Amino acid sequence: MGATRPRGRDADAGALHNHLLDLIVLTLLVVGAFWAEVQPVSARTTVIGAVFALAVLWGVGASLLLELRPDVEQAIRARSDGASPRYDPHPLAGTIAASDGLLSEDPYIPVALGRRPVVLDAWMLQRLGRKHPGWISDLAARMEARQFDWIVLAYPLSFRGWYSEQHFGDEIAEAIRTGYRFDGRKDGYYLYAPAHVGP
Repeated sequence: MGATRPRGRDADAGALHNHLLDLIVLTLLVVGAFWAEVQPVSARTTVIGAVFALAVLWGVGASLLLELRPDVEQAIRARSDGASPRYDPHPLAGTIAASDGLLSEDPYIPVALGRRPVVLDAWMLQRLGRKHPGWISDLAARMEARQFDWIVLAYPLSFRGWYSEQHFGDEIAEAIRTGYRFDGRKDGYYLYAPAHVGP
């Protein structure tokens, strides 16, 4: 019998982000309140508290950098070009044709192009796959058959921790790696096209 996953992995990873109550902000408030209540007993507890606070700040800073960096880079580029950064209601409209097969990590991309998303919630794909493994296998088989002309990702595929553990999961991430090649970046997204097959 195979090893079972810890029960904590059954939770929706998407519960960490994109909600009214931002857990990063809440973490800072809780740590700050805790720090204000704790009276240092000795030099040792002061050092431990300082190390703990720095670790929390480092984690929050790294998370913010990961989440905000693409948007900040886009705003800086737009500003340096003399334009004001604006929201594009139809991203990738000039790149992806109406007849192109499309798999997007961000479901807004196909919706903005007038299509139905193949994957509605990439956060939940692994959890759904545990209940319905055939769904994941079918999607991977479609990728191996090069049914998608474009795969649109929010981060580069080399960001293995994200695509193997958070979005899509190992099987889908591996199908993208083996069947598709990086084709460039546009409108803040990483585009992958089918890899050349044959001699």
